[in-house]
Amino acid sequence: MTITNEDAFTTFATYLLHNEEFTWVISTNSLRVTALGTIFDGVQLTKNVTLKAFNGLPGVTISNFELPSDDPAGGITISTDSTIPSPAREYFHLHFVCIFSSHPSLAELGIDLGTVNFISYFDGVEVGPLTGTGLDLPPESTVTEHLTGRIIPQSGSNLDTIGVLFSEYLAGDNITLSVMGDSVMPDGSDEVTWLSTAFKTLNLSVILPGKQYKVRESVSSRPRAVLSSFE
Repeated sequence: MTITNEDAFTTFATYLLHNEEFTWVISTNSLRVTALGTIFDGVQLTKNVTLKAFNGLPGVTISNFELPSDDPAGGITISTDSTIPSPAREYFHLHFVCIFSSHPSLAELGIDLGTVNFISYFDGVEVGPLTGTGLDLPPESTVTEHLTGRIIPQSGSNLDTIGVLFSEYLAGDNITLSVMGDSVMPDGSDEVTWLSTAFKTLNLSVILPGKQYKVRESVSSRPRAVLSSFE
């Protein structure tokens, strides 16, 4: 498939990401039909096909949130898993291969994104970038995507806000993050402009479950030595 109007296709991709369903109008004035050994040329056909879309990808969650080390680029490294439900029907591959089911009730939609970049925010302050690779959202399914990134260095009032995030997280409170799309690279290296433009409009409300650390005290064999560890 060749995109002849990139602006219109960007609008289409944006609509797919944000709406519950869409209607595709398929039409031609030059259909060839073969029936009972007779060929009919120039047959006109218009068909409306309504499919479920992504509806803003509701219900995205985070698990296995870890901060394993300082990040070489500055700040703290993030390693986490994200569970992404995809309510859409029909498969929409970024190599522009669309497959339609012959049975209307079985029609489904999915999308192969490849490498995706997000930016996360807490209470209006940028927390940092997150990246996933090989992200494929099959039709009507839930996938788990491993994300890596970092908490960027902060200062001033932004540092206070990130301090609140850590305080709530360590208190075991659930934290709502705003995760915004930034770019899409289906082949892992080359950004697709129209898709990234649509992806940037995606703003996910994601729950980060808090984790209470239990302080465990133990007495060593050495006199007066008390060791504390976190688990």
